[in-house]
Amino acid sequence: MNNNIIILGGGISGLSVAWLLKQRGIRSTIIEAQNEIGGLARSFNWHGIDCDIAPHRLFTHNRKVLDLILNLVPMHQHRRKSCIFIGGKKIKDPIDPIELCLRFHSKAPKLIGGFLFKPKLEETSFANFALNRYGQGLYDLFFGPYTQKLLGISAKEISPEWGRQKLRSSGFSQWFKRNSKTYFNSFYYPITGGYGTIAERMADELVDSILVNTRVTGLDFNKNRITSITLHQNGKEDTMECDQLISTLPATTTAAMLGEKIDFQYNSISLVYLNINRSQVMPYHWAYFADEAIVINRMAEFKNFAQPSMATDNTVLCAEVTAHSDNPSEEVISALVSYELIQREEIKDILVLEEAYGYPIYLKGFETQRAKALQIFGQYQNLHTVGRNAEFRHIDVDQDIESAISCVEKIIEDLGI
Repeated sequence: MNNNIIILGGGISGLSVAWLLKQRGIRSTIIEAQNEIGGLARSFNWHGIDCDIAPHRLFTHNRKVLDLILNLVPMHQHRRKSCIFIGGKKIKDPIDPIELCLRFHSKAPKLIGGFLFKPKLEETSFANFALNRYGQGLYDLFFGPYTQKLLGISAKEISPEWGRQKLRSSGFSQWFKRNSKTYFNSFYYPITGGYGTIAERMADELVDSILVNTRVTGLDFNKNRITSITLHQNGKEDTMECDQLISTLPATTTAAMLGEKIDFQYNSISLVYLNINRSQVMPYHWAYFADEAIVINRMAEFKNFAQPSMATDNTVLCAEVTAHSDNPSEEVISALVSYELIQREEIKDILVLEEAYGYPIYLKGFETQRAKALQIFGQYQNLHTVGRNAEFRHIDVDQDIESAISCVEKIIEDLGI
């Protein structure tokens, strides 16, 4: 079927839209600025171990999405193993209030008091949201400092919507209700090749529809429709006519090409990979580091995701850093040494990757900007925004695919198929 359907961005969102369209016999063209596809959901092999761009895992209540992925990629179901390092100690993830009180005796009265006698603050910020649910003790110990480190902004300046999506403590009242998106007992992960296998399998079926090393520099529009795009490839400028345009680019980028401005903020990520001369450092898939003084947000050991476990004498750690650091690798190494997880002489190689668009920052009032974005993009009948950065939502791969499914259904309706 000949329709000029153009997809901006070759990450998991753009690939999912193109792949789903192809299942319906509809061809599209993906425009990707980088030399590789997958975006934040790509993988690579380093020192014989498959590594992801930070830890990923598949957990969803959406059976349609789960079946789609399981039919595409052979996966193993893992029993989740994770922990939190805080105050020089290791505790369960999510936080178990009883364990927390036992491990931090001096803070126990404040922690217990916070759980039993919660304030009733107006929920105008993430700080108030967390205080209302977990009290001052746990806020001071975990939620406040971790949020400051993760997003670079005080929890008092973050929207309560962040808390509704991301709070990680089970709380006394939820102790037996650990089946939410925040907490899950098990997850799926590709048997081989890393999490990026999902994107790679889609790309394998779309190989003649993907243009890499191609940058979109402008959008042409007439009244309420995008008519064409301007792109640069191999030093040459070209234009492509457009019947339907799907943008997975950051909302700020898409708006700028339309002559508009949206005040969204995204936090960048430094990913520090360490090749360790040891078969295993920790028995966990990932670990969180709650202390504000420790630059690491979370760390994964990819070898633990493999099934069956890889029999190698080395292992690879990946530490995610969003706090400002002039030397993230040295700060990561110092933190891991301080927690006695590694010794410096065990480090055989270091790799640092930078990602400019990591986390959408839910500043207070971001909902107004999101409404503005919807109004701007909604003016164009053939423009669709899909995925984490385009929709300015902190979502996972399964939710990216959900969004792609909705987008394709809308395109099918528009085309009258």
